[in-house]
Amino acid sequence: MYNQCRSCKNTETSFCVLTLLFFVQHYLTMVGGTLSTPFILSGPMCFANNTLVISEVLSTIFFASGLVTLLQSTF
Repeated sequence: MYNQCRSCKNTETSFCVLTLLFFVQHYLTMVGGTLSTPFILSGPMCFANNTLVISEVLSTIFFASGLVTLLQSTF
């Protein structure tokens, strides 16, 4: 496999480095998609100037994303 402690060559990328790179890529994609939705929808939904409503929509989206992740990983 990737991370055989004593047989890993210097030219191979270790499994932990790949995991961290994939984590950062996934995190940036998820945060960008999650945070952009309320700002894109705030204009058509007529609350572009109300930061309180935008923050409520953001918190609702974060809660729903966490709930869906929990459900998907459980079932």
